[in-house]
Amino acid sequence: MRQTSPVHFDEASQTWSVFTYEEAKRVTIDKDTFSSQPPKNQRKHSLMKTMVMMDPPNHTRVRSIKEKKRLT
Repeated sequence: MRQTSPVHFDEASQTWSVFTYEEAKRVTIDKDTFSSQPPKNQRKHSLMKTMVMMDPPNHTRVRSIKEKKRLT
C-alpha cells in the first residue's frame, strides 16, 4: 500500500488511511485539517467515544481530569 497508494480512502468504512511516516506525522500535527472523529456512520458506536477518538479541546479537557485523578 505504501508504494501504490500512500494515502487511501476506503469506501466501505468511509475512512482515510495513510501509510508513510511523513503523512502520518502531518495528520497527527495538523489539527485544523485532520480529525480523530470517526465517520458519521460510525459515531454512535460506544468505542468511538474514547479519548483516542477526541480532538482538542475535548481531548485536552478530559486528559487533564484523568491526570489529576491519577496523581491523587
